[in-house]
Amino acid sequence: MVKYVNEFKAQALVANTQKYQLLPSGMASLFGSATSTEPYNEQAGVVAATLNEALVQDYDGLLRVAPAWPSTWDVDGTVSVQHNSKVDVQVRNAVPSTVVLEAGANAAMQVRSPWPGQSVQVVDANTGATVVGPTTTSPFTINTSGGHAYLIEQAAQPFTNLPYAQVTGTAAAAAKHLGPVRIGLDPPGKPYGGTPAAVPGLVQAENYDTGGQGVGYSVSAVNGTANGYRPDGVDLEATADAGGGYDIGWTTGGQWYRYTVNAASAGTYTLSLRVAAPNAASGALHLADASGTNLTGTVNIPATGGWQTWTTVTVQAILPAGQQVLTLAADTGGWNINSLQFG
Repeated sequence: MVKYVNEFKAQALVANTQKYQLLPSGMASLFGSATSTEPYNEQAGVVAATLNEALVQDYDGLLRVAPAWPSTWDVDGTVSVQHNSKVDVQVRNAVPSTVVLEAGANAAMQVRSPWPGQSVQVVDANTGATVVGPTTTSPFTINTSGGHAYLIEQAAQPFTNLPYAQVTGTAAAAAKHLGPVRIGLDPPGKPYGGTPAAVPGLVQAENYDTGGQGVGYSVSAVNGTANGYRPDGVDLEATADAGGGYDIGWTTGGQWYRYTVNAASAGTYTLSLRVAAPNAASGALHLADASGTNLTGTVNIPATGGWQTWTTVTVQAILPAGQQVLTLAADTGGWNINSLQFG
């Protein structure tokens, strides 16, 4: 039961981060809009507190390591606890691999074993002395000295047996992405073929911008059967719709595709979407501008009877004049799209 609760927490954290943390600075938006000027400081605080409590707890005087950490997440983290102390933890594949208590004061600290049922020992890293002999008792007590670090380890896998890895890295060349959320600025994509699509005019769905994942598009899996046209991971397939070409399929919520267009004039355009869906898709998609503003509202797709049985769904979109980047955002899955006609 605990495992499923922890996984639910992970899903909730991701969902709330995607909903609110919309600003490139990493700050959250109070109203869930990328154009908001009011930061949502409480969201960042709630996320930080949740992660801290999931990794290390000692609210009642008992130190618990990774009591609620999601099993699918690896982590390297440090959490401040009582007595001005800190706990450094590494978790890999749902199991703590490294636990170090940095004592801030002289104290008798009770610790629940990070590895229930296994023999655990504690070594003073400053002196090399074993201060808690191999024991399966849980909890156990560490009598700490301020300024000392204590290695809490499995007796069968002491720290001296763990591998060392050199810390390396290179400067980030692009923003970090979590669904529609990004921290930092991406290098700009370019219109497919080099020229922005004319509006009024037809935009083929398969002609999304270049730049790759997180720039021209964001998809979570490769399922397409026509990746010879653009072998970049977007799910393309040959279409049976009039005019031929390719459509985007295997849609899921959170995916998006960007299109650089050039509107001849500012105004309200009729947007005709060629779509197909075996079953009705409520709240299927929307079109957004570069700031994230929803231009079309929620677009529903009716059941057409098959993945290659096509119909036209018409909505309105207000565009300024000139070159601009539009994002076709999938809010739910279960539909295909062949083209966007601006008239």
